[in-house]
Amino acid sequence: MIIGNLIGCIFWGALIAIVVTAATYGICRALSRQSVQGPVAAVALIALLVLSGAQCTMITGAVYARDYVEQLAEATDAAASLSQYPQLASLAKKLHIEAVADTSISYVREELTSALGSYITRRALWTLAFVVATLVALAWAGRKSGGYARTTRSTSRHRHDSLMDDRPAHHRRRRH
Repeated sequence: MIIGNLIGCIFWGALIAIVVTAATYGICRALSRQSVQGPVAAVALIALLVLSGAQCTMITGAVYARDYVEQLAEATDAAASLSQYPQLASLAKKLHIEAVADTSISYVREELTSALGSYITRRALWTLAFVVATLVALAWAGRKSGGYARTTRSTSRHRHDSLMDDRPAHHRRRRH
């Protein structure tokens, strides 16, 4: 059961990371084609894929753990329930939740659910920060590789072509 959940976390985390990276690439490509070309863009997108993959895997792991916490609702004894799930017992120990016989299961469940919710929020915010950093890096790369030299070349070529053409300006065809 644990191996299946581990494989599921990795699979869903990687899939979500691929979707996040593809969406980031699509947004940048829609805004500026120069921003997704070159080595800086490749490094930024690969870094986003790896970093968001790690965060998304941790998020899906927390979602699986939250499912285990929901299963605690069916039990009546907190100490016996946590002994069935060693991973939750470890988390409860880190949160200083003592699973003694008189501790109500609802208290343990609420504390674990709250901790997992804040953990998921932190991971999602880290993923968002990685996306923003990638967008900034791609915009910088597009600006650095981009527009000025390309505009200068096309302008100078158009100026050169117009100097070589002896027709009046209103008879010349503009190149696009």
